[in-house]
Amino acid sequence: MEEENKVELYGAWFSPPARRVELALKAKGISYEWIEEDLYNKSELLLTYNPVYKKVPVLVHDGKPILESPIILEYIDETWKNPPHFMPDDPYKRAKVRFWASFFDQQLKFFESFHEVLKVPGEAQEKAIQEVQNKLRVMEDNIEDIFPQGSFHEECSNLGLLDILMCTSWTANKAIEEAVNVKLVDPEKFPKVFSWIAAIAELQPVKETDMPRDKLVAFFRSQDLSTAVKAVAESRVIPEYMDKTWKHASFLTPEDPYKRAPTRFWANFLRLRIVEQAIGVKYIDPEESPMLYSWVTALAQLPAVKELAPPPANAT
Repeated sequence: MEEENKVELYGAWFSPPARRVELALKAKGISYEWIEEDLYNKSELLLTYNPVYKKVPVLVHDGKPILESPIILEYIDETWKNPPHFMPDDPYKRAKVRFWASFFDQQLKFFESFHEVLKVPGEAQEKAIQEVQNKLRVMEDNIEDIFPQGSFHEECSNLGLLDILMCTSWTANKAIEEAVNVKLVDPEKFPKVFSWIAAIAELQPVKETDMPRDKLVAFFRSQDLSTAVKAVAESRVIPEYMDKTWKHASFLTPEDPYKRAPTRFWANFLRLRIVEQAIGVKYIDPEESPMLYSWVTALAQLPAVKELAPPPANAT
């Protein structure tokens, strides 16, 4: 019987959507097994359970996979009927919760929006911050619609689906603010949203499932693509400079201009490998491009490459 009720959660430690599901399980008092996924080397089970998006979280209950965190949260609420109840009983109120949940994930896109701030410097970063704050303003101005009673959920027994969506992004927000020295959720500009987050952040299940702050700051600093892209652009020039300046070693680029041209072309193409590591998106799929993947993998095993290559951002 115990095996029949087995609950497994496939996630990644830095994933707010996975933490949403973990918080829901903790709040309901459901026993589960956390299975940490390496998103640069996804397990066969993850790919089997989620062949469409190939991402976390995946909840496996009685051997059946449930995908997408908002859907998983409703599944948990409907399967385990003990409090807290994440969704209200009234159909109209449920519809409103689903509306704001959709706004949160499709418009605000809290985690993706914060990640966008990391990708660009200067004026572009300021514009990205403003876009996040414009959407936060919508929530601030409509907080009474989200909480018709005029109060926030300050007890675990009242924890709702929107609380879970918001608070599991809060640590990521604070870490990004520290990582790139920006202010996204200003308590003076958004006092109601800030108070909401502060109230639910004090709940014990929230504290137990909170992502490690220092580790997350280091992770986001490693994801600062505004720095990474600049370094890549300069590094295309440096090897050719070295090749022309220090002629005693093996040549990095062909002497023939015609052969050198395609070398530059493919060097530009292979910058995608660095971007893959920076944002966790696979451009070179071993199944679709086996020869290219084998070549890159072989190069990665060279002593000089291994010595200088940075660890993946989610290495522990």
